[in-house]
Amino acid sequence: MTTAQRLMAKGYAEGLCEVLLEQLEIRFGELPSGVVAAARAADPAQQRVWARRAVWAWTLGDVFSWSGWDEGEMRGARSALTGLLKTRFGELPIEFESMVQAADSDQLRMWGRRILTESTIEDVFA
Repeated sequence: MTTAQRLMAKGYAEGLCEVLLEQLEIRFGELPSGVVAAARAADPAQQRVWARRAVWAWTLGDVFSWSGWDEGEMRGARSALTGLLKTRFGELPIEFESMVQAADSDQLRMWGRRILTESTIEDVFA
């Protein structure tokens, strides 16, 4: 059965969890019960993050750690948002650039959505 068939057969969320656990088990061997419980309790977005990490991770700790990968994701998100802001509104004033660099992922996502609907850069950051 293909991965897509398993996802559809069990429902997306449950199927995704099953695929994640299988991927982790193939890569790292028998999984501790805490890992299984965490994977089952996580939402699909988090499961997808862990599945991406499992491709390059050397250890289970690498899959579930927040440091290196998330820092890279945040740098990428900040860079993408800055690029979009410059494309839409021109040169980015320093106060807005500072806000982007200090923002967490939820704030970056919110501003990213606002770029599509707001007519001024001030409204994006309001």
